[in-house]
Parts: sequence; C-alpha cells; structure tokens
Amino acid sequence: MPSPVAGMPDLLKVPCYVLDALWNIRVANEAACTLFGAWFGAGDRNLLDYVFLDPEARRFMDRWEHNAQRVLAEFRSDSLHGETEKVGALVSRLRAASRDFERLWHQQAVTTREGGPRRFHHPADGVLDFEQTTLGFTTWPQYRMVVLRPVAGLR
Repeated sequence: MPSPVAGMPDLLKVPCYVLDALWNIRVANEAACTLFGAWFGAGDRNLLDYVFLDPEARRFMDRWEHNAQRVLAEFRSDSLHGETEKVGALVSRLRAASRDFERLWHQQAVTTREGGPRRFHHPADGVLDFEQTTLGFTTWPQYRMVVLRPVAGLR
C-alpha cells in the first residue's frame, strides 16, 4: 500500500479506515480500532467476512439485514472493476460459508458506495450514531477511505 494512503487515517481523530479492492481493512486509526474492537484486532479483517460470518456483526450493526444487503450491493458495484479471479474466489467462499450471503447475492442488487447515517450498538458505549463518508484516491483507485463522523441523536 502506498505510504500516502497508509498514513491518511492517522490524520483524523474520528474513526477512519482504508479498504482495498476486496474490502480488506488495510489500515485503520486508533478511533476505528476502538469503535470496532476485537474485529479490527483480528488477523483477517475483511468487511464482508465480518458482516456475514461474525455473529457479533448482527448485534453491532443496526438493522443488520438492511445494512448487510446494502454492503453487498456496494461491494458488487466495486467488484466490477476488481480482479475477476480474486473477487470470484471471495464470493465463492462466502456463498459456501453463509446462507445469508448466498441469499442476498442472488438478489443481484448493485449500488455505488453510499455514505449516510450509520448506527452501531457498541457493547460498552451503547448506541452510537455516525455520518459515513467514503473517499476514493485518484492515484490509487483500488483503495477507499471510510470516515465515520460522530453525530448525536442521528436517526
């Protein structure tokens, strides 16, 4: 990963992380690690693995079904520009491992990576609301930076 991309999250105080083309978390700042806890401390930090394979995601993410569907539709859109073989391997693995992934994959929904309100149910801090913005890097289009700005009382 290019050093300008790797260093970007540490410039922000709010939770921020960088995804690669397969939606692996490549780098995250301290605020993101605090928010997402054990998942960000794990060795394999793929966003789709977390959403569809980690039981904690269903408790942590508000409106899991709706958000899982959105995440998958956004990934489908992003994956159109990725490495076909690697995307295919990831999708095949997740289809075999998760009934929900398989079911939602068949819906064939596609949408661009959306920002907007995000709500999490943190085990220690309770309900936390954020406004998410996703930024791309012109020079390195395979990376996306996700920024979560805390918002009080967001619905």
